[in-house]
Formats: sequence, structure tokens, C-alpha cells
Amino acid sequence: MKLIVTGQRQAGVAIIDMRAKIDHCGAPLIGALLYGPPEGEQGNTQIGFDLDDSVPVARQVNSDKSFGDRDYLGRDYFKTNTTPLALGQDEVFSIVATTRSRYCVWYIDLGVFVDGHRQDITIGYKPEGNQGQKPFEVTARADLRNGEKGSFSIYRELYVLDRRHDPAGFVPADPRTYAP
Repeated sequence: MKLIVTGQRQAGVAIIDMRAKIDHCGAPLIGALLYGPPEGEQGNTQIGFDLDDSVPVARQVNSDKSFGDRDYLGRDYFKTNTTPLALGQDEVFSIVATTRSRYCVWYIDLGVFVDGHRQDITIGYKPEGNQGQKPFEVTARADLRNGEKGSFSIYRELYVLDRRHDPAGFVPADPRTYAP
């Protein structure tokens, strides 16, 4: 997903911290699976949250690794980086969130330095036509066993990313027979 942060103070602000604020977690979902790895965003700051960490801080995405690889998420991004924003300036973050074995409902807590002190801002998403914020949601694949990929047959529906056959991207597949 993309998070666009815009400076709205004449004197500017600085993003000094970003964390996942977990509302709750449970067993992975098993209804329908949209199967496709996230695509890289060149030019944007790429960060990720490991929702299985006890303190899920924004980690730098290692561009030489693939989603799901060990060490895909690297060091704490804001441990060595600060993002200053002038009035009207945008910063675009490409964000991924991972969990190995759970379904999690979560928000982003953005720490900013403004007017000489720290301020925390909680961010969710806004559904169209809705004035309130909703939490983000992510689920682990329910078919993983001992860290290995199993079959997709646990799902009732399966949609596979395939832009060659459908410009929208996802095409239906039979979860009982599909093999990547």
C-alpha cells in the first residue's frame, strides 16, 4: 500500500518514527485468497512491518530480497533516518506488513517532531464515503505448515495475479488444483 504524508505546517515537521499499532490478532483467514507478491515501488521509501515482532517498527525493505525471504525486512528505518517535510511537501512510503501465522488488525502510529515536541498520529484508511478511519488488516497464508508452502485447498476461493490474461490483474483459479 502507499502512504502519502504531506507537510501542513509553515515551519515544517519531521517524521521521526513509525510503528504498527496492533489492535488484535487471531487465526489466519481462510475464505478467499488473492495470490500475488507485492510489486516494488522505485523512487518511494520502501518500508515494512513484521507484525510478529513484539515492537513492530518500520523496517527498511531489502531490495535485493524477495517478499517472504529471510531478511526481506532489514533494520529499523527511523533509527538512522528522519524525514523532514516543508509546507506542502509530500513523502510517499510504500508499505508492506507481514505475519507468519496470524490475521492482524492494525493501524500505523506516525511519530512527528512539530513545534519543538513529539506528536503521535494514528493512521488507518478511509473507505469511500465514510468519514471515519478503519484499521488495516493482513493475514498469513493459512496453508503454511512449518514455514513451507502447502496446497491452496484450504481456501474456498483463489484469485491469482496474472496481468497477461486480465488487465485488472487477478483471475480465478481452482484452489484444489492450482500449483504456482
